[in-house]
Amino acid sequence: MNQQLSLFDLPSATPSLAPASSAFVASPDLARDQAPKAAPAPAPAPAPAPSRFSHPQAQREVLLGEHRVGYALRRARRRSIGFVIGAEGLTVSAPRWVGQNEIDAALREKSAWLLRKLHEQHERAERVA
Repeated sequence: MNQQLSLFDLPSATPSLAPASSAFVASPDLARDQAPKAAPAPAPAPAPAPSRFSHPQAQREVLLGEHRVGYALRRARRRSIGFVIGAEGLTVSAPRWVGQNEIDAALREKSAWLLRKLHEQHERAERVA
């Protein structure tokens, strides 16, 4: 018996063209492990500890948040309230006709900026010393 087998007659060699009967479903664990990991959010900057900033020639003080700020008040011929933060601290220049309540309100309105700049000035002075 001489039989010749062709390559296509072998059962293991026949390609299967039938569609897959079940769809691939990834397990939640697999999907979670392959998901790109996001970098952790940076921690918010810690709030500076309550402190006291005082100008050497301070005549007045104001409470800005938890910080007590002493400032030098200068009355000048000008149209608006001005703030100057130098090595010695905060100097406020105000027109003669502006009342103290308006100056305090302006200080409270700009408190975040003032405190940030006072802290920066304090850190700069520490680095220099």
